[in-house]
Parts: sequence; structure tokens; C-alpha cells
Amino acid sequence: MNQHAKIDIRHSTCPHDCPSACALDIEVIGGQSIGRVRGSRLQSYTRAWSAPRSRAMPSRIHHPDG
Repeated sequence: MNQHAKIDIRHSTCPHDCPSACALDIEVIGGQSIGRVRGSRLQSYTRAWSAPRSRAMPSRIHHPDG
């Protein structure tokens, strides 16, 4: 029987050098892969918003040529 990988939500900050310093909620799948990246609802300044380049982080990290 197939089992779903465990997904944990970790809190972080965008590594890009922007003035807003987006707070992020990051899905960690099975303890080793990054899933969705979302703006954190806990951060009052960005209010669950994050820039497109923050949300594209999983494709950059897990890119086959990278």
C-alpha cells in the first residue's frame, strides 16, 4: 500500500535581499525535499504574501541541472 510522505511546515525568511524580508511557511516533504513555499500568515507586515521568486524556490533548489 502506498503511504503519503510526512509533510512538516517550517518557518523561515526569504534569503533574497529585499526590504520586506518575507516571512515564509515552507513544506518539508519526508524530511528532505521542499514542497510549497507560502507567505506566513503570522507575519503582520507581509500578511501571507510572498514574492514570486520566493515561491519558485523549490524549483531552483531541486532543479536537475543545479
